[in-house]
Amino acid sequence: MKCLIVYDTRMGTTETIARRLAQELGGDAVHLPAPAVNVAAYDLIVVGTPQPFSQLPKPVAQFLAENREHLAGKKSGLFLTCASEDDGQLGPVKVVGGARTAARLKEEYGLAEVVVLPVSELGAVLDPARGMDTIRQDIARGLPAWDARLADFVARLELLVGTR
Repeated sequence: MKCLIVYDTRMGTTETIARRLAQELGGDAVHLPAPAVNVAAYDLIVVGTPQPFSQLPKPVAQFLAENREHLAGKKSGLFLTCASEDDGQLGPVKVVGGARTAARLKEEYGLAEVVVLPVSELGAVLDPARGMDTIRQDIARGLPAWDARLADFVARLELLVGTR
């Protein structure tokens, strides 16, 4: 099985997860925007994205739009790192929860499997006044909290392509 994991990252968290998935699935991890990727050459395509300020990064949105037909016809998945799984407030900012965004993307692009990875589960305090380096350190310390979600996601992807 050939597996492609494309991703964008803002704080490095999505990249860490993309590289872990590439290692576990034996795939290629490609940071967007990337030079032309032959999506048709892969059996499984996984898209990884953060959701800063309740928006998809432009490189991810562009990849999804340009590869809509390929994604709908392929075995595919999405992982989304976000502030919270549910809609709510992050300080003075209203945020769209990752669960709602993931469900919309799953339906819109015909993605087979999705997993939402909320930073709120990691014990990180997302207060910009604390400084980005401190927030990154909180996230890195908390990453093992996602182990069960990621193991389940990998198992579902392996079932999808018949390698499990």
